[in-house]
Amino acid sequence: MALKVECGTGLRGAPEPLAVWFGARRVGVRAIVDRWYAPTRRWFRVDADDGQLYVLRHDEATGEWDLAALTRREPSAGCEGTPAAMAARTSRPS
Repeated sequence: MALKVECGTGLRGAPEPLAVWFGARRVGVRAIVDRWYAPTRRWFRVDADDGQLYVLRHDEATGEWDLAALTRREPSAGCEGTPAAMAARTSRPS
């Protein structure tokens, strides 16, 4: 999925995402959680102001940005009804 990404200047002058546009919807980047590199591409895992984690891929040769992954946030681990809490209850030895 091709995206419009607002960028700021990062390490060594390279572009880093500040906000992502999904059509007419703008999602701000609160923090870059992780980043990794390949010879012609860069990936950024970002914590967005809509509460989601996105992995954005930047092709340095073309300047295009893509959505590589979306990781939905789970409710806090202390909640009784979360999948993690339910799995923990069912996987305990009897």
